[in-house]
Amino acid sequence: MRVLAIDTALEACSVAILDTDRSDVRVHESVPMQRGHAEALMPLIARVLDRAQLAFAALDRVAVTTGPGSFTGLMTIYESNYIKLSQLTTDFHWSGWSMVSSSPRDNDLHAQLLRREPYTTTLKLTYWFLEPDGVLVPDPDLIVRIYHDARLAEAVAGRDRHTHHKLRELAADRATELDRRWRINMMLNKWLDYLFDVGHTLNGKSETLVSTL
Repeated sequence: MRVLAIDTALEACSVAILDTDRSDVRVHESVPMQRGHAEALMPLIARVLDRAQLAFAALDRVAVTTGPGSFTGLMTIYESNYIKLSQLTTDFHWSGWSMVSSSPRDNDLHAQLLRREPYTTTLKLTYWFLEPDGVLVPDPDLIVRIYHDARLAEAVAGRDRHTHHKLRELAADRATELDRRWRINMMLNKWLDYLFDVGHTLNGKSETLVSTL
């Protein structure tokens, strides 16, 4: 697996390419700086990819540091969210307003199109659980806004307490994170990996379209 690792949290901007099959860091570069991470990051990524002779599309994962939570690092998470969400669906312009993905290894994944605008699409991604009192509860009930031109995907809202075992595990990983946007988007980022690994897909041509969640 080829991983692009990025660290912009402290007084440096650092990028590396890790080959997990060989347990080897193929290329890395770190530039000391007090500020200006946002301006330095993309040229630094381009240099590292060029030295590794890799295209961005050839990467399997993007990994970033999660503290102390710089704005630049958060933008990188949004970019990674977009890439991972794109692996689950071939087209954000679905033919219906909602759909369900079924996997024998997981609960049904429900996706609902909340709003479609010229430059953004807003979705809800969730499981549904039947409580002992007969009430259906959504979890994680994530609202995700996709910025098409910028190729970013941001989790803007979601449930704080979780029913699904994997979501409880991911939320626990971020228990000490004070920044809400970092916490919710790191959970989305890891959850998208999990959804892909267990075989979920969101494709309007092949999945079950439903009228409502």
